[in-house]
Amino acid sequence: MPVPYAYTLHEPSFVWQSYVLLSSVVPVPIGELVTFSDVFNHFKWLVSKRLITPRQLPLIQGVHYSFAIMQYLELLCFYGVMKRVGKKDFVKLKDPVFPNTMDKAIANDFILMEAGLKHGVNILFSGKM
Repeated sequence: MPVPYAYTLHEPSFVWQSYVLLSSVVPVPIGELVTFSDVFNHFKWLVSKRLITPRQLPLIQGVHYSFAIMQYLELLCFYGVMKRVGKKDFVKLKDPVFPNTMDKAIANDFILMEAGLKHGVNILFSGKM
């Protein structure tokens, strides 16, 4: 899912978001805490292993790829996968559903994007940017 600070990373959103989802959210049991700190620390490990590459943006001050990670976690809350329980803490509510065909994946993407537009969640496609 597109998030406004995705430009802080070289990889397409589906790549780095898959790392976050599969390594930091899916393994957590339903009802357990997912902390931003844990997600971010694992992400920094991915960066150290050169699996993810942050962009160097010397003309943009005060922006960090951690903003994109937080925005993605907030999207997971909007879609009901997690619920925010603190400033940087979340509780996992359910496991994400993974489509088993490309047609289902495309249909799910359309449904998610449409829901985000309808509720003004994704500013990249809402005209609010």
